[in-house]
Amino acid sequence: MSLKPSGILRKGLFLIKSKKVILGCTNCYKNFKRSFSSEEVEVKHILELIPQSLLKVPFKEAYLHHPCPAWQFEEIRKKARKLIEDKVELKEARLPACCGAGGALYQNEELASEFRKKL
Repeated sequence: MSLKPSGILRKGLFLIKSKKVILGCTNCYKNFKRSFSSEEVEVKHILELIPQSLLKVPFKEAYLHHPCPAWQFEEIRKKARKLIEDKVELKEARLPACCGAGGALYQNEELASEFRKKL
């Protein structure tokens, strides 16, 4: 019998006896948030934990691109913005802008466009 992804995650967390998870991948963050209640596991994105004082930005202006799944989590986008907004002149998309790399959508512009509509 094969386990669904949430079953694999549960088994892994049970084996290491962890109730807290820190993730750097927005897709992983999305899947953990969907798979566990806040009572079961505390899920944090790494951006929620990085102190702004430690961040050094080597340029004066930047475009902040949010991965497509981040559009579902406003707290992640806000934290990313807050980390750098006083360090650089920041340009940022106000709507999802799919780069197409996730799922190889860059090979099919029509499919990437349909995906953006669903966000």
